[in-house]
Amino acid sequence: MKKIKNYFRYPLGRTGKLHGKKAAALFLLFLSFVCVLFTDLALKQKKESYQTLWENCRKGFFRSGIRCLAEELMPVYDFLDDGSADSGLFAEISEAVMPSQKYLAGKSLGYREKKTALIWKKKDTKEETASVLDFDEMVYEENKQKQEGIAEEQEEESISTEEEEPEAVAEGDGESMEYIAGESYYEDNMSSVLSENEAADQLLKNEALITQLKEEKNAKFLLSNFYIVDGSTKADKKIFNVEKLLKKDMTLKKTKKKEKPQILIYHTHASENFSDSRKGKTEDTVVGLGSLLTEILENTYGYQVYHDTTRYDIVNGSLDRNKAYNQAADGIEKALKKYPSINVIIDLHRDSGNKRITTINGKKTAQMMLFNGISRNKNGDIQYLYNPNLQGNLAFSLQMKLAAMSLYPDFAKPIYIKGYRYNLHYKEKSLLIELGTDKNTVEEARNAMEPLAKVLDQVLSGEG
Repeated sequence: MKKIKNYFRYPLGRTGKLHGKKAAALFLLFLSFVCVLFTDLALKQKKESYQTLWENCRKGFFRSGIRCLAEELMPVYDFLDDGSADSGLFAEISEAVMPSQKYLAGKSLGYREKKTALIWKKKDTKEETASVLDFDEMVYEENKQKQEGIAEEQEEESISTEEEEPEAVAEGDGESMEYIAGESYYEDNMSSVLSENEAADQLLKNEALITQLKEEKNAKFLLSNFYIVDGSTKADKKIFNVEKLLKKDMTLKKTKKKEKPQILIYHTHASENFSDSRKGKTEDTVVGLGSLLTEILENTYGYQVYHDTTRYDIVNGSLDRNKAYNQAADGIEKALKKYPSINVIIDLHRDSGNKRITTINGKKTAQMMLFNGISRNKNGDIQYLYNPNLQGNLAFSLQMKLAAMSLYPDFAKPIYIKGYRYNLHYKEKSLLIELGTDKNTVEEARNAMEPLAKVLDQVLSGEG
């Protein structure tokens, strides 16, 4: 008993030096406390028990220790992450871990390539899955998914779609790369150019849809006819208040002061190019499109534009999509600090997949697809990716879509809805635009800048 009392009285020993056994005991006690604390936080996030954790990890460890860690304990990182950038800590870790899992999983699961999708096959069964260690439903924004149409309404207050196989991502070494894949959110049928009669009929259909939307103000009708909802997210009807989205003021007062730009155009994935892009020619990438759009908005419509040509997806000369949105976030913040007059932010991309083509003024023109990240997955809101400007973002893209439908028969594809924020939270008037795909030509993409500028002016001037 005396020794025990002396231990607590002199934890460092009478000489002031920590004894080896005591040090080890204290260290193990502290480590156990930290492990229990973090595990408890993770379980609270997942609303599961220690027994469930043990069973899942016991089974999962023999398949892949990393998978077990990512699936069962990673929610604590979600909880602690401050969400300063769009992909978030969890998304980045998930994306970074997945390549390293390929070797581990290959040892224990076995895998093979099938077309462009990575298919995993358990050795002891014939079961196949294309989820590629899906980490629940938190997939990084660069993971490719295919989907067609809108699924049946799954709950009274939500609409979502089914996920299909993710498309493989093309890798490369940055400067020497001739082709870099962009997002491929769903695989639609190849667009066909409408005849004059078909175009006229389509315009009438567009107007009928818009009229019905304005009259009924029905969220289900809105989501079914103007949006595609990704299978990894849930579109809660409560955030799609049709009347509010239609009436929200998205106008912008023009200024003649060049030192006070109103519109920021940038490119998170500046390396994206087109089917006939020339190697090393910036003008043949989405950056070239941004330059042309800037010129039209300034010279034709009188807006002041700041075009940021930074290649946020290139790090040390190599393609690094994991950090692109984080780096772009830093760039946006610097631009807003330098030019507080900026009220409109446009992230101009190029999609991948089948060619999207229409005809405008006799020219073959790439179609555009507006994109909204709603900081929400199937389980509900992603708290660490809070977006105070979500309603403004949704209103801006919807009004752009309606203006495009009124002006052109099939220039605008349905608006695509997915989780995360994609740096859209900095301003209400923020857009992420997918202009054509890798199958479109540079000329087709450039031809889209004039109608895009006109649609944008329609909304910003209040004429749409």
